[in-house]
Amino acid sequence: MKMFGVVLWCSENGEKAVIWCEDHGDLAFFHDVNNRQVLEAGDMVRFRAENARKMRLARDLVLVAQDGFRGLPERLRAAGRPGRAVVRRITPAA
Repeated sequence: MKMFGVVLWCSENGEKAVIWCEDHGDLAFFHDVNNRQVLEAGDMVRFRAENARKMRLARDLVLVAQDGFRGLPERLRAAGRPGRAVVRRITPAA
C-alpha cells in the first residue's frame, strides 16, 4: 500500500529512518544501505508500506518535500505529558 509520511528520526548517513504514517497507524521503519537521498527529521516522504516480521516497513521511499514539517518531532515530544505509571493489582476470581 502506498502512503505518505513524515520522517521523525533518521540516522546520520540516511540509511535508516522512522516515519509517522498518514493513517496514524504503526510507525514505518526504513532501512536501505544504498539510499542516496538526504533525509532529515521533518521531511515528507512517499513510500510503499509492507508488513513483515510484525513491523511496518517503508520500501521504495521517495522524498516529496524537504523540511516540510520542521520541528514536528519536538512538538510531538512536547505534547506528551510526563506522569506516573499506574500499577493496579488484579486478583483473579476464585
